[in-house]
Amino acid sequence: MLLAVPAHAGVISIQTELTPIYDGKVFTLHATVINRGDEAAHDVSVAAELAGAVSHSAEVAFLGPNESQSLELAQEVAVSKHGEYPVVVTVHYTDANHHPFSAISVAPLIYGDSKPSRIEASVSNLELSDSSGLLNLTSRNLDGKPEEISVRLITPKELSVSGFIGRFTLDGGAAEDFRIPVNNISANPGSSYLVYALVEYEEGGLHYFTAANAYVSVILDPGFVKTHRMLLISLWLLLAAVFIYSNVRYFWWSGKASVSVNT
Repeated sequence: MLLAVPAHAGVISIQTELTPIYDGKVFTLHATVINRGDEAAHDVSVAAELAGAVSHSAEVAFLGPNESQSLELAQEVAVSKHGEYPVVVTVHYTDANHHPFSAISVAPLIYGDSKPSRIEASVSNLELSDSSGLLNLTSRNLDGKPEEISVRLITPKELSVSGFIGRFTLDGGAAEDFRIPVNNISANPGSSYLVYALVEYEEGGLHYFTAANAYVSVILDPGFVKTHRMLLISLWLLLAAVFIYSNVRYFWWSGKASVSVNT
């Protein structure tokens, strides 16, 4: 997972390599955090969520360009059913001015028996030029029978969204579309963030999940001129027509008056 964040003259680009392990009692995550950018990251730490339980690693004070650091965390977690689960990982860090940033990724964890999910999900990329935008999410049931599913949208802390969409029944062979508001909290123009949609359900004593990801790119506000370009062009043409008409009338009346005086 890559995240590029402009910071002064350089960028901080975070990549993660994740190995989640669960033995039925203790959840362990081995994470390698790599800075692929050309500026150092500071105060780097990892948080991981499994089945609603959040674990935290120790903090690394400095991670220079092209440097990597191994971080580990462990915590007792109660997982009731076998199957496949999402591990949501957030890397927290700051730039040289102590501005906070985050990068998220999702790693699959298989506990005991598991089967592939029969629910598909897809998310479209989004460009944010203003403070908010709408993200398109589609979920599809490939099975012939209905499934009660839950859907979450996971974002870094620079963005805000209703993280838990809800739980609903998706009929066999049916698809459901969502348009989800995404708000810019503290993301800088030029940044690009991965977001994840997680679809989970349970059937036959097993837990299933599928993930889809997309990029939310923050671009410069096009401003009033670009946003209202056609309106401004129309107003300019109208003013130009009024100006030409006024001048034509002025010269016409001036010429007519001159002829009258000479006569």
